[in-house]
Amino acid sequence: SSNYHLSDLIAPGLHNVGVMLPYTGLHYMLFDSVEEPAFVMTSANPPNQPIVKDDDEALKTLGDIVDYFLFHNRRIAHRCDDSVVRVHGEKPVFIRRSRGFAPAPVILREAAEKCVLALGGELNNTACVLLGNKAFISQHIGDVENIETLDFLESAAKHLIRLTNSKVEVVACDLHPKFATTKLARDIAEEN
Repeated sequence: SSNYHLSDLIAPGLHNVGVMLPYTGLHYMLFDSVEEPAFVMTSANPPNQPIVKDDDEALKTLGDIVDYFLFHNRRIAHRCDDSVVRVHGEKPVFIRRSRGFAPAPVILREAAEKCVLALGGELNNTACVLLGNKAFISQHIGDVENIETLDFLESAAKHLIRLTNSKVEVVACDLHPKFATTKLARDIAEEN
């Protein structure tokens, strides 16, 4: 409805609001129990932190800012934020390629001669394994501003290497000498 009002507490200071349609049976069950046509949900991560994987950690870090928790008995093996897509003209454009799309490869026109691991800089980070004509891009990592996110990047990069059964020959990164991602790239290069 064009007159539906969203609380000013949702995405304060931002001019866009993301929406998602229910994509699991659990989502539909939640909507069956309420009259409101919408929920405000989070992927369970405090600002500038990776998604919380453990129930006790969620209670500790998010208990003061959320009203309800929905726990289940499935362990989170790999953190993965929601993908974000915006329609530009008539085409969908990825803002954040993550759940549902990562690590499915992007097919390139030409094949790389060597297997490359790319770690990028510190803002809006993802990892990528370039293998032949396929670029396997990790889930969204985020801004690498703390040790937790750096550890998440390292875990995601090593998972991509194992998943693709790759023998990394080149590690690419931002050359800024003070970036934690640069040091991580050097460490991974020495391991390979």
